[in-house]
Parts: sequence; C-alpha cells; structure tokens
Amino acid sequence: MVKEISRMHELAAKIRDNLDALTGEYERLLLGIAGYTDMPEQVRREAARNAIQLAAAGLETGNQAQFVQYVQAVAVARVEQGLEVDSVQQALTALVGVIEPLIVTVKAASFLWGGVVQMQAALSQMMMERVRESEERFRSVVEYSRAGIFIMDETYQFIYVNDELGKILGYTPDELIGMDFRQVLDEESRQIVAARYVSRQKGDEVPSRYEFNLLRKDGEKRRVEISSSVTRDAAGKARTVAQIWDITERRKAEEESRQLSRALEATHDGVVITDTDGCIRFVNRAFENMTGYRQAEALGQNPRILKSGLHSDEMYAEMWQAITSGQVWRGEMTNRRKDGTLYEAQLTISPVRDTAGEVESFVAIQRDITARKQVEQALEEQQAFLRQVIDINPNFIFVRDREGRFVLINRAMAEVYGTTVDDLIGKTDADFNPNLEESERFLREDRQVMDSLQDKIVPEEIVAGVAGDERWFQTIKRPLVDEDGVARRVLGVSTDITDHKRLESEMRASLERRARQVQTGTEIAQEIAAAPALDELFRRVVTLIKERFDYYHAQIFRYEPALDAVVLVVGYGETGVEMLAEGHRLVMGRGVVGTAAVTGQPVLAADVTQDEDWVPNPHLPETKGELAVPIKLGDQVLGILDVQSETAGALTEEDQLLLEGLCGQIAIAIQNTRLRQEMEESLHELERLTSAMSREGWEALRREAGPTGYLFDQTDVIPAGDFWVPEIGLAVERGALVLPTSDDRPAAVAPLSARG
Repeated sequence: MVKEISRMHELAAKIRDNLDALTGEYERLLLGIAGYTDMPEQVRREAARNAIQLAAAGLETGNQAQFVQYVQAVAVARVEQGLEVDSVQQALTALVGVIEPLIVTVKAASFLWGGVVQMQAALSQMMMERVRESEERFRSVVEYSRAGIFIMDETYQFIYVNDELGKILGYTPDELIGMDFRQVLDEESRQIVAARYVSRQKGDEVPSRYEFNLLRKDGEKRRVEISSSVTRDAAGKARTVAQIWDITERRKAEEESRQLSRALEATHDGVVITDTDGCIRFVNRAFENMTGYRQAEALGQNPRILKSGLHSDEMYAEMWQAITSGQVWRGEMTNRRKDGTLYEAQLTISPVRDTAGEVESFVAIQRDITARKQVEQALEEQQAFLRQVIDINPNFIFVRDREGRFVLINRAMAEVYGTTVDDLIGKTDADFNPNLEESERFLREDRQVMDSLQDKIVPEEIVAGVAGDERWFQTIKRPLVDEDGVARRVLGVSTDITDHKRLESEMRASLERRARQVQTGTEIAQEIAAAPALDELFRRVVTLIKERFDYYHAQIFRYEPALDAVVLVVGYGETGVEMLAEGHRLVMGRGVVGTAAVTGQPVLAADVTQDEDWVPNPHLPETKGELAVPIKLGDQVLGILDVQSETAGALTEEDQLLLEGLCGQIAIAIQNTRLRQEMEESLHELERLTSAMSREGWEALRREAGPTGYLFDQTDVIPAGDFWVPEIGLAVERGALVLPTSDDRPAAVAPLSARG
C-alpha cells in the first residue's frame, strides 16, 4: 500500500514537472470539442491548466471521493455555463488521455478512470432528471455493471476471475479458472493480445489500455476495453493483472454521439434581433445554417416566416405579451425551415432596453434541440422497450424491499397473482397469496439475502397459486446493494419448472413401464422356448402376448406362396378360432399385415382412422390401433405377429421395439422347434430300421447256432458250453425267468435278448 501511494505521489510530481506541456496538449484536444472552441483563449488555457493541476492534487492525496467531488463541481459549472453534457464528458476523457502516458500503476489508472466514470455517470444523470422514478429503479436492476477483473499466468491461463468477468463472458467463475485466455478471443484480437503480451514480457513500452473483441460462451462478440499490467509473484513468475470493461454499448452510443457532435460542431445557436414591431434586423450565420434563410432573405421579414403551424395563436400571443412587457420568455417550439422541413428549437427571447429603460428591440437565441428531443424520445422508447422485454419474459421477475413490497415486477408475475403490474407495485405477497406461511417464508428469505449480501438459489420449491393450484419453481434471489453497501431490495427471478417436473415423472413412469415390459418379454421368451411343437408354440405366443401386455387382440400369420397371401395360423380366443375356421387371409401388400409381409419391416398404425391402407375386420370391431411385426430369421420372413389396441394412440414405438425383440426370439424358437421335430422323426425312423435289422440277424443266428448261454457259479461268469439243465429249455420256450425245478442240479435260468 505504501509503495502504491509513493508511486501515485511520483506520478503527481511528474504531472507538475510537465505541467506546461500537458496543459498545451490538453488545450489542443479541447479545441476539437464542441463548446470549448468558443471559449476565449485565455479562459480555455486556464481551464486546461487547472484541470491538470486538480488531477495531480487528487493523485497526491489518493482520496478519490474528494477528487471526484472537486472535478464534478467544475464539470457541473461548465454545464450550467452552457456547455453540452457530451462536450464536458469528452473533456474529462481527454484529461485522463493526456495524463495516461505517465501512468505506470493500475491503482493510478483506476483512480483516474474510476473518477472519470463516476463523473460521467453523474453528468449523464443530469440529462435524465425528468425520467420517471420507475426507470431509475429499473436501471439499477438491468443496467448495473462493474469491471471484469482477472489474473492470468505466463501460459495465458486464468488463475483468478471475478463474478463480473463471468457475466461479461457468459461463464461461471469456476468454468473460467484454468481456461486459456485466448479461447475467448476472436482471431484478430488473439493476434493483438499476443503481440502486446510478448512485447510487455520483453519489457517493451506498450500501451496498458487498449480495445479488442471477446467471444462469449454463446458465441456473441463483445467489444471490450482492457487495462493491464505485468507483475511478478513471490516466486518471480510473471502475472498479468487486468481490468475489462464491456464497452460494446458504449461504443455504439459514442458512435451515435460522435455523429451528433459533428452535426452540432457545424452549427451554433442561431441569433435573431428584431425591432419592437418584430421586423428582423440581424441574423447570424448559425441562423442561416439552421433555417436555410440567407441573411439578405431574412432581413426585414418577421420571425413568423419560421412558423410551423403546429402551435396555437394563444401561445404566440402569450409570448408576445411577455416580451413587450419587459419579461424574458423561454420555451420550446417547432419551427419550419425555408425548405419546409421542421426542427425543434429551444428559444430564449429577451427585451433590450435603451438608456431610458424603454424596450427598443428583442434578441432571440434559438438552439436546435431536434437531436435532444430525439434522444429523449429514444430514452422513452428504450424504457418502453425494456419494459416490454421483461414483460414478454415467461420467467417471474420481481424486486421487493425489506417490507416485502413489490418495487418492480413483470407481467408474468402479475398474471400468476391474477392482477396487473400497476396493482402489484407497493403490495406484498400476503395481499394476494392466501398461504400466509408461504408469504412469511418469502419475506424471511428476502431479508436473509439482503442481510448476507449473498445470492440465494432455490433449485426447487412448490408454490401455491392464487387459484389454489400448486406449481414447481426454481428461484434465484440477489441483493441489490446501494452505494453505502447496504442492500435494501432484492431481485428475484423464478422459473416455472412444473412442466419439467411433470416430464421427469412421465419419463420415470415410462422407464418403469419399459422395465416391466422387458421383464415380461423375457418371461414370455422363456415360456415359448419350451413349446414342444409349432402349433403349441404359436398358441403360447398369441396367448402370452395378448394377456401379458393387455392388447385387444393378437394373432400370427404365415405366407402361402400358392395363394400369394398371408393366412392366419392362430388367433387369440374364440374370435381367433372363428377367423381360423373361416380361413382368414390377407393379400400381400394390403393392410398393415400385408405391407409388413412384403417389406419385411414393422408397420405401426397408431390410429387406424388415419391410415388409408388399413383393412378393417368385422370380427374385431373395436380396433383403433394395429401393429404388425415380421417374424424373421435372417432375411427370411417366417410369419407376421399382429397385435391390435382398442385405444387410438396406445400402440407406440416402445411396443414396436419390444415386439421386434420378441419376434427375433420367436423366430429362433420356431426354428429350434422345427429342428427338434425333424430330429425326433429321424430318430424314430432310425430306431425302427435298427430294430428290424437287429431282429432279423438274431433270428438267423439262433437258427444256425442255437441258444448260447452263460453260467454264473457265484464266483465268475463263463460260457455254459455243454452245460444243460431242463430249466434252460423252459426259459427259451417261455422267454422268461425260470426258477429251479429240482434239487439235483438247482439253477435259475433267464433268457437274454438283444434288440428284440
């Protein structure tokens, strides 16, 4: 801090050392500003010198408020002396521009430029004293702005940003930290900044204040002014500290102002002198330029040559009465030029008295205020425009004071309360909201925001409407801080997210419904996969899909090449049986099913009344929607699964996706069932042939070799050889087990057979 004060003292000393040169340069700039040109040379030089000295004194004291107060007093005096506010503002800007080459610190630059900005704002306020108080309130909400401040390292990365820079760029501060500064520059500005940055790093002398373009997050290009300096941190690393002002609108306004200034610089106040009869005796060149009448044309005429016809005779009579009685008349009127065009004039007509005190002539000074009138009209239009902007905004925008009274509100907010904007101003929530507890909560939150000077974000809240309905809102509240640092009002913006919440609920329900459908589809797939035959498989498919998904009807068709049609294979319930008995079929390419069979693609008629190709069925009179999905294995269409709904619009793409998945599994189940049936038939045939072949072979063997036996003597199994007992013959004859018939050589005999 001591070092900064010392540098400001050094700057003040430099200014005094170069006082004459700075005064000469400042005076030269003043010659290019309307109003200062007419000053006597000595007065202008003295004014320039005093301004330079005042700036030096302000820097030396370091008291910006006192500096602003002194300079503002001088500026106001200039305006009261007849200088235009725009001219005084240009002079203030020129003052800092003269001193700026000597500035080496951000603090000094901020001291001078901050003071000038404050003074220019105060002067601008003088032009709008008659603007309604509501506009001032609105300006504090909408047009309040501050400088964006940031610090970046040697790699152009932001290491600090304030909230205002985020607002200028459309990013949050967290998004900007670590971002490359060059990302927010357009190509031209990137080259400008890079060149100056490199030069500054080298120690070259480069202007610390210049302009370039920034690119907002939404792609909008904004013109900004930057004031920057390079410092080094404790580790010796270079850090660029900068302030940025969004001057987009200011530049536009300045361009308009320059155009107006050029027009005014070419024209001074018109002066007319008449005698007591109103005969023109003198006009100056400004009058000629203003009215189009040459001096020779105007002399001898009456000022009524400028009469526009837009004012009443009573007004002119009142004016004449005033000046002939020795009074000064001031007013505004619309005059007509020689070419018939109109202009707005501010008039001051003063009587000139002779030495005897008698009125001998009149001097009229008129100023063309057409431009000022246009500015005033533009301001009124702008106010109306800004009001329209917030009124067409669907969000609820409001400003309330500490007592909860509405200071500003938009139409959307008024409508939700069932009243008008004017009726709400000065009222509180409690005057309209029957929910007293809710109104008290709003007031507590407002005061909390004002006391803490912190924003409050309410992501979701339920608010009761005037009609008793409940709606969801997302709200942000921000304190509006006065110059003394106290927040006496709060700005709020509420967004109605009821539809969003409803959509969330619908999406959640849809996902749950989809999960149930997938689960049901899996269960159906498992059941049909276990079908033993095609007829049973088709019956299961139709029954399960109809009953599990609660369709009006379900049925399966297959393609018959001989008929060039799709014929019904199975249908649900008695209706399906009747249609099957009738041999129900559809021509290929006709109707929902026929089209699906030809194209091999699903066909959805969510509302059959809107489908010209839909074919009605007398057995299904309640059909309002139909969906046909091919049962395909690869590119081969095995059949068509057709479902119908009794509610228009009930069948959706979700049903289509679900049934497409099922049809794929159905196709595999059909193929597996066919293969299983074919395999079973092949096995039966093979067994039959094998059995026949085996029986013939054994019969031949038995005829040639006779019975062959094996003996088990409780220790081993051995060929029987010549062993014979009567039971052997009985076992062969009977083909069954024979128990021992004697005790002599007891033996149990069982016949052995192979494959019959």
